[in-house]
Amino acid sequence: MQSEAYGSRSDTELAARTAAGDEQAFAALYGRHFDGIYDFVLRTVKDPELAADVIGQAFAKAWDRSRKRNGRHNVKAWLYAIARERAVRVRSRGPFVVDSGDPPADRVDWHTFAQADSSEGAVGEPDPIDAEAAALVWEFAARLSPQQYSLLDLHLRRGLRVDELAQALGFTMAMLQRRFASSIYAVRRTLERMQAKREKILADPEAYRQAQLKHRLPDDFDDLPEEEQEEILA
Repeated sequence: MQSEAYGSRSDTELAARTAAGDEQAFAALYGRHFDGIYDFVLRTVKDPELAADVIGQAFAKAWDRSRKRNGRHNVKAWLYAIARERAVRVRSRGPFVVDSGDPPADRVDWHTFAQADSSEGAVGEPDPIDAEAAALVWEFAARLSPQQYSLLDLHLRRGLRVDELAQALGFTMAMLQRRFASSIYAVRRTLERMQAKREKILADPEAYRQAQLKHRLPDDFDDLPEEEQEEILA
């Protein structure tokens, strides 16, 4: 009965009780937001084991900080901000730094992290065309730095307003808007390059195929048996 009573309380009420040391209230917050925060962290660090570690650290930090939380801040945004802080720090220290290029292909499947959100914010059945376009955008967004990607995810996937994020993250509105603009520009430029490549392929598919083959043909191609040549060209 008591757990049901906690489940019916708002985030603000649970946060106030948590600040007073109520562990059950904190457990209710944890249960309410765990799935969404885990999904966010996993998309940011791109490693399930690392995401589990980050989640544990983030909620432990949230419990420690609960007594000092600014009561005016959105509770959900506050929890996500703590998770983002840990995720960005861990990812920036690890092998997933993308400023100098894409992470190793065998470690990251970008398509996995471009799928539709299965957490608390997902509603209804998306239009197939819109879903395909969104997946494409998110696939390229996933290649951004963790700092850039996490902000887009919090705003667009988690539905947190810019003012809520600015308060929770300690940014000014102007600073956060500049960061959003930079991230969106980076995704747009990537999509533009992809579109240019697609148009080049469609303009002369055979020429493109021959150019690709030329790049991957071994130096001794002409000396190989005919069967091996056909296998390479297939």
